[in-house]
Amino acid sequence: MPAAAQGSTVSFGGSIASLLSIGASGGSAGTYDVTNVDSVYVGSGNNYRVRREITVTSIEPGTVTVSVLGGATYSRDDIGMRSTLSVSCGSSSLSGDAFLMSFEIEAKVGELVKTSLTFQFSGV
Repeated sequence: MPAAAQGSTVSFGGSIASLLSIGASGGSAGTYDVTNVDSVYVGSGNNYRVRREITVTSIEPGTVTVSVLGGATYSRDDIGMRSTLSVSCGSSSLSGDAFLMSFEIEAKVGELVKTSLTFQFSGV
C-alpha cells in the first residue's frame, strides 16, 4: 500500500513547503577509455575487434525535482544557493547538501499555485 502524501514536506534554506511530488536521479559516472595494445581482442582477419576498456574517473551527484504547494519563497538571486535539502514523505526521507538549480511557478485560474524546484546535490 502506498504511503499517504499528507504531511509530506520539503525544506531548504530555512523554507518549508508541502510536497506534491518528487523525482530523483541517483547521478551518473564519468568514464575514461583505457584501451591499449594489451587489451583483449576477439575474432580474426576481417572480424578482428578489440574490446574497449574503461575506468570510472568521476561520479556526478544526483538531482532532485520537487513540486510543492504554493508560490516560491525564493527569488532569482537564490539560484545557486547551497543549503541542506530535506524531503520527508511518510516513513521515507531524503536529505543532503544541495544547490538550488532552478524553480518554476505555475498559477492557473481556479487552481492552487504550485512551484517546481530542481536541486543538485553537492557530492560531499
